[in-house]
Amino acid sequence: MTMTRLFFTLLIPVIVHPAFSQPLDNHITYTKVFGGYKFEQNGEMLNPKRMLDLFQGNEEAYEAMKKAKANYDPAMVLSVIGGALIGWPLGTAIGGGDPNWALAGIGAVFVVGTIPLSKAFNRHAIRAVDIYNAKLQPSASAGLYFGATGYGIGIGLRL
Repeated sequence: MTMTRLFFTLLIPVIVHPAFSQPLDNHITYTKVFGGYKFEQNGEMLNPKRMLDLFQGNEEAYEAMKKAKANYDPAMVLSVIGGALIGWPLGTAIGGGDPNWALAGIGAVFVVGTIPLSKAFNRHAIRAVDIYNAKLQPSASAGLYFGATGYGIGIGLRL
């Protein structure tokens, strides 16, 4: 075997392997975190508005995400109001004043009211992501293999 042939035989796997090892993947992943789920695509965190934009080409996923966002928005408003109503008396107590604990109780009711909305958001968002992922084309599985070829034993490229 000449030196040139040996060089190209060793060079081809080095060039071809990285080209197929990291295909662009548009799948959205979700992982359970405290209080809900975290949605990511290609390492980028997705918020509900961004997910709604991504799903515009997929009617079924888009409708499920619209339902999810319809629960997300009021949950965020209620949680901010509840947090403020709880935080005000706590800040007053820490500052040495006379806190109004009734405000904290009302705030707690607001925060508890967000729980069913958050659960509905999670349920609809996960459904939307599953529908979206199911419609994506599977990524190509190409790679090198060692085995029998038409000319004997050798290395082949499977596309």
